[in-house]
Amino acid sequence: MADPLSISASVVALVTAVNAARKGLAKLLALHKAPGELTLVLNEITEVQRIISAYRGIVDSSETCENEGRLSGVENVRKSISDCKDAVLALEHFVHYKLLLDIALDNRGNLKPSKRTWLLRSKELLSLQQDLTERRKQMMEALILFQAQQQS
Repeated sequence: MADPLSISASVVALVTAVNAARKGLAKLLALHKAPGELTLVLNEITEVQRIISAYRGIVDSSETCENEGRLSGVENVRKSISDCKDAVLALEHFVHYKLLLDIALDNRGNLKPSKRTWLLRSKELLSLQQDLTERRKQMMEALILFQAQQQS
């Protein structure tokens, strides 16, 4: 059974992971000729952050859960937040340890992602983004169901 503190801890961990991933993506986007796909990933991260902000009050009020049905809803929310956090962490690790490590200078002295690295890693980035999108949707569904349970 999930307790409210474990949900709060999951939310804090997700927010921390989102912030770290946003910083890494922002560094890449600041580079000259950064691939446009990075904007899509940053938008997905921003959407996760928006959802957590919007539903934070609902999650925080989960400590008032009294019956078994609501407690299972709390567990679903906690698991979906944790799964989303794992996807964000995988993305953050990928950005920091696979993309940011291979940055080159062009003829004019501007930093830019290596074309070789981008060609090798673009499919992996797409896969990570799709995984995050799926987990974000699952988290949203769990939060909506939990909200409905609380209102009934």
